[in-house]
Amino acid sequence: MKINLVVFKIIIIGIGVFFASNVFSKHATIELKTINKSISGIQTLIELNAIIYNQSNEVIKMVKSKHGNSIYHSSFEDFWRLYVDGPIDMNLINRYRTVGLGAIGPPDYYEIAPKGIVSLRSPLSAYGICNPGKYKIRAEYRGDIAPEGYLKEVISSEIYEIEVLEPEGIDRLVYDEFFERIKDKTKHSAQKNWCKFQVDRGKNVHWILHEYPASTYAAWIITQSIEMLEKWEPQRIKTLIEKNKFPIWNSVPDANSVDGYQGKSGRKKAEWEIQWAELIIKDHPDFPFVRRLQLVIAVDSIVIGDKEKGFKILKDIAKKTAIDEGKWAQEFLSLYE
Repeated sequence: MKINLVVFKIIIIGIGVFFASNVFSKHATIELKTINKSISGIQTLIELNAIIYNQSNEVIKMVKSKHGNSIYHSSFEDFWRLYVDGPIDMNLINRYRTVGLGAIGPPDYYEIAPKGIVSLRSPLSAYGICNPGKYKIRAEYRGDIAPEGYLKEVISSEIYEIEVLEPEGIDRLVYDEFFERIKDKTKHSAQKNWCKFQVDRGKNVHWILHEYPASTYAAWIITQSIEMLEKWEPQRIKTLIEKNKFPIWNSVPDANSVDGYQGKSGRKKAEWEIQWAELIIKDHPDFPFVRRLQLVIAVDSIVIGDKEKGFKILKDIAKKTAIDEGKWAQEFLSLYE
């Protein structure tokens, strides 16, 4: 049997590049955070958060990507790269390419204070992650090719593992109907492809919420529009509640609206959030943002006058001091003592 030595050599080199993790740096580290298990079709809604920590006692300058404030797939050959080992879809990656990228003049950079952090966020779909299967990802800063005056070290994250699952049950019905709807619009048969089916806020909202409100896809669509209370200062939320200005106005998914969205604020938005959050928790008790939804139900209950329910939920969440929502609930409760 003949072996193509050139191809074999490239494969070996590729494996070496991917697993070259834990590159030592005396200045900074990179940590990856994301949802490690999800169903196919929601990768545009799942963020990969690359956190850069300046662990030194001096200010460091790290040159930014030529493509913006993000990390792109390693095929972009940039200062910041994400290596992916798994059943990626290059067509999805190529959608994120733009002609004529690259700054004219001095490059932009991150200036990170001692012990400071910078967070770079991108959807998992930007890296071709969409097909069912297991993936290993690793982020890298190529300081060795950065201009003079910037951190010249190569810094790599640990390898992070992600699994994308095929949808089952009601979620599979959503996937199948998606392609039926494409076929109806184009008058041609629509070949099913996991990576063509990507749910986001800009499409698929109306019919999924109307026909499949108990699906995982509906849960993800709704969660994108529910307040992330842990990102607000508790005192600010209390002040807004007292002024009858919380929750703040936002255009939220609405199954009964023609375009799939409707503007809501105050009591109406609080009732909308409670209704959907309770439905998601009931149908998906293992949903990754259950604690966030519980926190929203608690605060919104106070908004609509059901303080007994709201404070009871807050006290339960506050017992979980190891999570952000628990710390937030503790601080919020302390404002009412």
